[in-house]
Amino acid sequence: MLLTLLLAAIGVALGSIVFLSFVLAPVVFQTLDAAAASRLLRAMFPRYYRLGLLCCATGLGSAVLLAATHASIVTSGCAVLLTAMTVSTAYSLRLVPRINAARDSGLQAQFETLHLRSVVLNGANLVLAVGALGLATMASRALI
Repeated sequence: MLLTLLLAAIGVALGSIVFLSFVLAPVVFQTLDAAAASRLLRAMFPRYYRLGLLCCATGLGSAVLLAATHASIVTSGCAVLLTAMTVSTAYSLRLVPRINAARDSGLQAQFETLHLRSVVLNGANLVLAVGALGLATMASRALI
């Protein structure tokens, strides 16, 4: 049960990152005018980050319980990666209003800096999620 929850949480987190970054965002910018794209993304990003936090917290809880009950370095490593994902996702969620305020105030340089920070954190979460999925898969082989 815990292993299934861990794998599902990581899978949903990873899937949402890939979908947002490589499917949704490019289509939004290719299809909608700038104002409509902005409205859509402003509504979507807080939900995206909240989903990420839910997945990270669920995965982290599962990994910690698995590590405690099976004393595995693999699940402990997975917990470390999920902790990093949780922190960066929480930080990204806090960036959203600052990014929007910079854009609305015409502070282009500040907007670009904050947006780049958000993009880098999202990319880091992609790498962390792939690593966590790999470790969770290794743990599943050891536990089965």
